[in-house]
Amino acid sequence: FQAEDGIRDVERSRGLGDVYKRQVHGTITDLKINDCIMVDGNFSLRVDISSLVLPDTFAEDKGATFTGILRVVDGEMYLEAIKVQMGCPSKYQPAEE
Repeated sequence: FQAEDGIRDVERSRGLGDVYKRQVHGTITDLKINDCIMVDGNFSLRVDISSLVLPDTFAEDKGATFTGILRVVDGEMYLEAIKVQMGCPSKYQPAEE
């Protein structure tokens, strides 16, 4: 995965220190109602999408960038998504105003 370095968040994680938002880029697979799997090469990560309003273009085998908080439950790491952008973000796209 391309995981961007953390964006500091004000939330604290049960005494484990600061929580950082992360961005992950990849291809959507194994889409279910509340989650999906992001794949990039040999790496995969479950993404909790239960709190998102998904765009009409959200579908399996599409590229996406998720922003969220990495969590670990029962030894499994997953991303609790708070935002999704379809396609691959480009540094050449104009900034939104």
